[in-house]
Amino acid sequence: MVRTSHLTKLDIVRLYRNSYTTRDIRAALNSKGIKVTRQVIDYWVQQYRLGKFTDEITCPSATKVKTMKTLTRADVQFVKRTLSSEPCTSVELFTKRLLLKGSKNHILRDTFLPYVRRKFPDQHRFQMDNDPKHRSKVSKDFMTANGINWWDVWPSESADLNPIEMVWSQLKRHLSTINMTSKEELVNNIRLFWSTYMTKLQCATYIDHVYKVVPVCILMKGQATGSIPNKIFKEPSHGKTISYFQTLLWSPSYDDTRKRLGF
Repeated sequence: MVRTSHLTKLDIVRLYRNSYTTRDIRAALNSKGIKVTRQVIDYWVQQYRLGKFTDEITCPSATKVKTMKTLTRADVQFVKRTLSSEPCTSVELFTKRLLLKGSKNHILRDTFLPYVRRKFPDQHRFQMDNDPKHRSKVSKDFMTANGINWWDVWPSESADLNPIEMVWSQLKRHLSTINMTSKEELVNNIRLFWSTYMTKLQCATYIDHVYKVVPVCILMKGQATGSIPNKIFKEPSHGKTISYFQTLLWSPSYDDTRKRLGF
């Protein structure tokens, strides 16, 4: 199947939810210059109906819609100040399969909790994605019982709002260039990547990227943004602000861009 852009997938789901037929969806997309086959449309509609492609805005059940707690400039600056005053953390690797109980004891109790209390004794804000084990009762109960300031609502398919996802993406690209034949080589190369590439400047760059994402997320009314922010804003985000990109997005020179997004 030909690769379908994230924005096109969202358009297909949005039109389907507005009672468009496959033929109507194809015509609507063609009118925007987007060429898709009936098979592609049917595939993504089916993925949506199965719950395999969705976001909090297009979720069919109103009871499942979540609102994201406010992301302030102070939050971003707090993380940046921490990076500038503290060395980047070491990476903790788990090389054996962990069951849920083991995950709670080894990852949360023995690794995560001591780190938070040691590194952030005064204040912290903890973020993780919607992976089922993160959303499990075991995980939630642990966060509550240990006073973790957990950002417990997060929009689906919004990896670009989460700086750590950019780290994993860079790590995967790096490892794909190396020929490894054993688990030991994999572990060693992950550690080498972490000590070599995860500098304070690199981490700050990932965090600054949020400045690009927020205006686009607002424009799209909370829908998943995927790679759209980088496609809209070609310039680096380092040293910029959310208001800078917000103003730029609504400038006359970006009228065509907003229309292409459907706004």
